[in-house]
Amino acid sequence: MGVALGLLGNVATATAEVPLNSDHRILGGPELIALARSVENFKPKDAFSAAPDQSALAGKRFRIDLPVPEDRTPGWSYDVARQQLEVRVEGAGLYFTRDVPQPFDSEAGGRLGAFHVFWETTTKGEGYTGTNAFGGTADVRSQSVRQYGLAEFSKGPTLTDRQGLALSAAMAPGEARALVPNLRLRVEGSLSPIKGAVVACFSHYTEATFSLPEEEFRRMCLISTKVDALSIIDARTGALLQRWDARSFAPQ
Repeated sequence: MGVALGLLGNVATATAEVPLNSDHRILGGPELIALARSVENFKPKDAFSAAPDQSALAGKRFRIDLPVPEDRTPGWSYDVARQQLEVRVEGAGLYFTRDVPQPFDSEAGGRLGAFHVFWETTTKGEGYTGTNAFGGTADVRSQSVRQYGLAEFSKGPTLTDRQGLALSAAMAPGEARALVPNLRLRVEGSLSPIKGAVVACFSHYTEATFSLPEEEFRRMCLISTKVDALSIIDARTGALLQRWDARSFAPQ
């Protein structure tokens, strides 16, 4: 059974494809999903068929609002004793340098990079009994995960992977309870091709162990971007709660 994580509400189920030379002034959730799918699902007709040219997307602007879940990256947490709400906005990190897909790996320069997931679906597989060389057995759970993310690859720090970016505010429990379902992380920037590619996909397999009998097949497509700003928005009113501009963190 597949379970779609509604990072974008109904947008996560959008199926309309947009051409790679789309002239939309600002790309949103449906366009970014369609872009990732067009690359992930490309199948050459024969040995002479080239992948779609992505170079026309260079500099295309995007803006997307992402829900902020509890205790994730990004995410929120609440200290009841202090009545303090904290909202963290840094992106998730790639766990291994080998996970950085070509040709983005050359631009990353050995750094892990970071990304914000904007679409995700999880499919639970059938469990099975695993056996090791010594005859030990364990019931193994299996799942497949597909993710699309907005990533920044650079030999230097980026706004996406900068640690410690957070909104911290004193807030009564009732007020915080009403706000957190409406928190949105707004990511704004432009598409930034690396060696002509805007989207690159890769797969990663996590093997089950006896201490953690869970295996995972993960398929991820990353869109190379230059993030200009991260903002925390109250979706009820559209109010801007805090904003970080990449120019504020540029080397002086």
